[in-house]
Amino acid sequence: MIVWGVSLKNIGRKNIHGNCPLCNSRDLYLVVMQKVLHIFWIPTLPTRKSKFVQCNQCGSQLPAEPFLMSMPTNETGIKTPWWNFLGLFIIIGLFIFGYFSEKSASLDKVAFQNAPTVGVYFTYDLETPSLKKTPYTCAKVEKVDGDKVTARISKYAYSKEKEARKAARDSMNNLQSPFGDETYEISRENFKALKVVSVLR
Repeated sequence: MIVWGVSLKNIGRKNIHGNCPLCNSRDLYLVVMQKVLHIFWIPTLPTRKSKFVQCNQCGSQLPAEPFLMSMPTNETGIKTPWWNFLGLFIIIGLFIFGYFSEKSASLDKVAFQNAPTVGVYFTYDLETPSLKKTPYTCAKVEKVDGDKVTARISKYAYSKEKEARKAARDSMNNLQSPFGDETYEISRENFKALKVVSVLR
């Protein structure tokens, strides 16, 4: 569930020239408000700005337009503070992190299948039509000899890859092993053709 909303934030104020039409004070400030979309209470995307003039003497809030007409444009601008984009920066950062993590994991899988290492656990997709509901399992490389790879394969198939990964990690941590006593020998070419999902080191 995503919690989101829009809030109105005061992003700055500056002293301007003019007289308050109610008390004739010259102590006037231009106040800039901005609507900001927030996700999980983190400001993410600033939108429309609104301006008004406030008198510090009597507290009146006045329309900004009459005062802005006599001011140079470069004197009226108040920039959006960077922290109002914080959520957007976080989202972009997560996308970049995810992209490079996925790319790194993909390169690791290719390197592992080209040069399997004894003792390394991995999960893979069985790609068996009869096991559509439980398509994943895990295995451990026991021996690499020339163009042959010997692996110990889990006795179980899993509906989710993370379940196969957990079983492999449990075995790595000597908690509970899903493996039997039998090992299986496959050629390097067939090993490269496996649909490896994750490599656990």
